[in-house]
Amino acid sequence: MLENQMLTVKELAELLNMSERNIYFMIQVTKLPNFKIGSLVRFDKTEVLKWLQDKHRVGKTLDNA
Repeated sequence: MLENQMLTVKELAELLNMSERNIYFMIQVTKLPNFKIGSLVRFDKTEVLKWLQDKHRVGKTLDNA
């Protein structure tokens, strides 16, 4: 069974080629899926990638409207 990969803010920023500041912005404004362990923010890589795909589909649908 595949285990979901947990990412830090820094790791997700590197994966998405954006700044850590933008990741925190996305958490607050776009409700980027995350969870906290104490004061540490973590991301389920599979969940984030699925969320991004779903957002991309919505954007394409709105562009075609």
